[in-house]
Amino acid sequence: MQAKGQRPDFYTYCVLLDGLSKNGHIDEALLLFLELECSGINPDITMHNILIDRFCKDGKLEMAKNLFGKLSAKGLQPDVRTFTMMIGGFCEQGLLGEANDLLVTMEGTGCMPNQATYNVMVRGFLKANDYTEANILAEKMIGRGFSADTSTLAAIVDLLSVEGQDPTLITKNGLQMASI
Repeated sequence: MQAKGQRPDFYTYCVLLDGLSKNGHIDEALLLFLELECSGINPDITMHNILIDRFCKDGKLEMAKNLFGKLSAKGLQPDVRTFTMMIGGFCEQGLLGEANDLLVTMEGTGCMPNQATYNVMVRGFLKANDYTEANILAEKMIGRGFSADTSTLAAIVDLLSVEGQDPTLITKNGLQMASI
């Protein structure tokens, strides 16, 4: 494109970043991102989210945290998607305290969690066998008008089937299945 004198537009750069990162070329995506910054194009939150998402999914949480931490210095505000991806990254790594702290920070900035945010958190606590916290979050989620998605419901079913657990055992550990 540039060889023909045409400069890609913002949308094209987003597609390139997304395609590179999703196809295992995160280093090239990061290089393109840095080239954009050096050329005077200021990547917006959408471009940052593409990289943060891939870093979290690839287990490169430190890189995601680094990029997330630079947002405010660039004049960017994390959106619900940014926070949810970071929270998901923490949950995936078993860093539930950090995930909870970020949820509190998220709400403190006025960015309210959505259904995806709560489902990521509930699944994280279920995976860690912290039924009490999973139940608290599930009740909060339901209280705000959201419901468990299929992944969260699948996590609950998986939990029930592990080692022949039955719903009464789950209830005794704090997760009220009826509330979900």
